[in-house]
Amino acid sequence: LKHCSGNTHPDVYSSFEEALLGCLDLGKSCSGVYDTSCDDLGSFFTCRVGNFSQSPSSCIYVPATLQACGNEGQTPCPTCNDNIQNNNESGIDCGGLLSCLECPTCDD
Repeated sequence: LKHCSGNTHPDVYSSFEEALLGCLDLGKSCSGVYDTSCDDLGSFFTCRVGNFSQSPSSCIYVPATLQACGNEGQTPCPTCNDNIQNNNESGIDCGGLLSCLECPTCDD
């Protein structure tokens, strides 16, 4: 468990998804999304670049799009057609933050 308390950007978000989009908008100045209770509830913050500290109760989520990917010897970057449920997709290659197609429902 980790935290970046004291090293966050000023905006406070009411959901993980909003904070993740905020982090992606900040680009290289954001190193992850900070959930103070590790429970996907309450306030979320974006972490500034720096070392994370140990914590007894909080989490930092590092979006796959912020991790090194795509270069030789690194994992492939997530896409909407990699046959893997990743990057906050709600199903395999559907939903999520990459603007993949919506996942099919029983009504489709």
